Amino acid sequence: MATLQERMDKLPRARRRKVEERARALIAEEMSLQDLRRARHQTQVRVAKELGINQENVSRLEKMK
Repeated sequence: MATLQERMDKLPRARRRKVEERARALIAEEMSLQDLRRARHQTQVRVAKELGINQENVSRLEKMK
């Protein structure tokens, strides 16, 4: 499995710049994990599957401050 940095390095320069700009904007908005998940139109079940954990753990992560 590729790391985030490896994936970013493979992106064309313009796309990488757009991703980095969006990341900065999201960080500036101080979105919670739940807000980020919802902005991506993802369910806890889908996120859990991608992370290899169960939905209950995603819920716990979202509740952490």
